[in-house]
Amino acid sequence: MKALTVWQPWTTLIVEGGKPYEFRHWNYASRFASLVDQRSAIHAGSRAMRLDEVKDIIERVDDGLSALVTEIARPILDKILAAHSALRQSILPHSAVIGTAIIRRPEKPYDLFKHKVSDSDRYDHTIWAWPLTDIVRFDEPIHYRGAQGFWNFPDGLLP
Repeated sequence: MKALTVWQPWTTLIVEGGKPYEFRHWNYASRFASLVDQRSAIHAGSRAMRLDEVKDIIERVDDGLSALVTEIARPILDKILAAHSALRQSILPHSAVIGTAIIRRPEKPYDLFKHKVSDSDRYDHTIWAWPLTDIVRFDEPIHYRGAQGFWNFPDGLLP
C-alpha cells in the first residue's frame, strides 16, 4: 500500500474527519495515475508539532479561511492546545501510520471553494486539493519510519 506522510496536527485532523482535503503544490495524478481513488496509509511524520501552527490553524478556522470541518477540527485543536499548555509536549503520535484514506483526483481549490483557503501559512502548497474520503482511523498507531511524498508501506502491518 502506498503511504503519504503528513505533519501533525494535520494528520490527526485527517483521520478524525476534520480535514477532508490535503493541500499540496503538485497534482499527484499526473505522476501516479494509478493511485487515484486508491486507499493509502496516512502517516504522521517525525517533525515535531509546532504550537504556533496550531494557533494559526485555529485563527484560520475562526476566520473562515480554512477548508477544515469546523465542528470537528476546532474541538480537536483546542484539546491539542490545552494538552500542550499543560504538559509542554505534544499528545499526538509521530513517526506512525494512524489510519488510511482513499485519495481522490486532485482539484483546484478555487473550483471547490470559490475563494482562497488554506490550512496553513504555506500558500505555495494550496495549488491542489487532494480529496480524502472513506477515512479509517486506527485504534493504535503503527510506528514506522516514513518518507516524503508517496512511499511503500507493508500491507502486512495493517490492522
